[in-house]
Amino acid sequence: MLGHDARGRPIAQPEEVPPECGVMYARDGELSIAREAPRRGIQRLPFHVWMTLAQTGPAVREADPAQHRF
Repeated sequence: MLGHDARGRPIAQPEEVPPECGVMYARDGELSIAREAPRRGIQRLPFHVWMTLAQTGPAVREADPAQHRF
């Protein structure tokens, strides 16, 4: 994401960002897309890895006494 300087000018140009990255501008609390990121194929997990993850269930941590509960 490219920000702007004090005069509202972009701090860089989209051409200066590597082509494997998308580019967005942040201005006045809004984002606009200057260049979309390229789509990448999703790699599937091997079945045995997926099954192991599915069987383990959620991780549970003991409560931290330093945190406040509301």
